[in-house]
Amino acid sequence: MENKETTLNIKQIDAVTTKAGREFWSIEDKTGEKFSCFEKSLIEKLQNKINQEVKVQIAINDQGFKNIRKVFIEDLNKIEQIKSFNPAETEKEKETNGEINILEAKRSKEISIYTSYVKDLFIATVGTEILDFQTRKAIMKECADLIKQAKESLKE
Repeated sequence: MENKETTLNIKQIDAVTTKAGREFWSIEDKTGEKFSCFEKSLIEKLQNKINQEVKVQIAINDQGFKNIRKVFIEDLNKIEQIKSFNPAETEKEKETNGEINILEAKRSKEISIYTSYVKDLFIATVGTEILDFQTRKAIMKECADLIKQAKESLKE
């Protein structure tokens, strides 16, 4: 049994019952090719995609029957979003939210600067000493507290 992925443009879906009483669905695409599907959950996804392209995985058995095994609707939605992406709209959003973006950038830069100060103070304090983790952690916390104190005192 061979599995392969393909894209179908579904023309119609019909419910069919086998001689043994098992229900399945016959799917015909725009080219007239027929497929079968035995999983209701897949048919529910396909019902909304009639006359649209849908990516599916099919299994082809030795007799040539083509059975739909998976439906990749989410993938096609993502592809459509990528195709419809408009950088100009993103720029407009940035302009609209410009003040917010400037504040976020400023805050991010401040965090980076103060993190650097803490690191520098930590290295100056510890030097090349080999210390256990808990001790290093305690020293790092003290360094951060010192930088916070310095920041607050400079604001006054």
